[in-house]
Amino acid sequence: MKGLRASAVKGAAVLKWTKVSGLKYKVYKYAGGKYKCVKILSANTYRDKTVKAGKLCRYKVRGYKKISGKTVYTKYASVKIRAK
Repeated sequence: MKGLRASAVKGAAVLKWTKVSGLKYKVYKYAGGKYKCVKILSANTYRDKTVKAGKLCRYKVRGYKKISGKTVYTKYASVKIRAK
């Protein structure tokens, strides 16, 4: 995963990354001591509207694709952002 960046806007955290043709993406959010998959996308943008102002949020994103019936993943990219 390349180019993952985050920005805080009022009431949301916005994640963007470099799109690679043919990949889908899994977005993970840190909560309760572990990362949990919160969304699967084919787009290269995710908006989290569940953030609370002043709270530090941590995310990981990785791409994947099915090849001959087998799922192949990219490496994780991670980012931290403080919500507004």
